[in-house]
Amino acid sequence: MIKSYLSQSAHASVAQTGIALYLYDQDHRTFPQTLQELVPKYLDAVPVNPFTQDEPIQYRQEEDRVVVYFEKEDISFTLLKKVLTRVLPTTENSNEG
Repeated sequence: MIKSYLSQSAHASVAQTGIALYLYDQDHRTFPQTLQELVPKYLDAVPVNPFTQDEPIQYRQEEDRVVVYFEKEDISFTLLKKVLTRVLPTTENSNEG
């Protein structure tokens, strides 16, 4: 039961960080260099691995995606950059018609 709770907590942290990255990208049209740049506007703090309580969540940019993950756990969240740029219209695009 405790492992299930920790796993759910890890998944929630990964998803929450992914959403924070998405929001940051919408505001800045780029992704942050580090997750610390998301604090405090998008996250209260950079999440740590609930299983170890000392390893921060990791993040890397690849050519076409952003991956958020915990180093020693099989838990990750992938955002496709192509999808991110098309999910919400920009102010300029929303006036076209």
